Amino acid sequence: MIYRYFGNVQELFKAYLLQKDFWMLFEDNLLAANRHDFGQTLAKNILESQIEYFYCNKEMQQIMRWQINESNDISRGLADSRERLGEEMLGITDHYFKDSGVNFRALSAVVI
Repeated sequence: MIYRYFGNVQELFKAYLLQKDFWMLFEDNLLAANRHDFGQTLAKNILESQIEYFYCNKEMQQIMRWQINESNDISRGLADSRERLGEEMLGITDHYFKDSGVNFRALSAVVI
């Protein structure tokens, strides 16, 4: 069944990780829905939710440790996807924080 639906075990594992990954849960519709206030609500909700998600989800903590400690195609691909999504979010919030004296990119990097 694995080979029929996923092609191989690596693709099954990748599908599982994508299903569990916090950032991938937001990929489809959240960014488009939160452009109205330059991402202010989006940034607040994502950062608060991320802290709670990782604090409560021991499985995802283990997955993140694995991704940090072991470089491979799957972990690199997930990291690249997160970076693209994060850049899109920051592109929305940049205008809100422009000339505010707040470096939101740096603050969000520390929180993440």
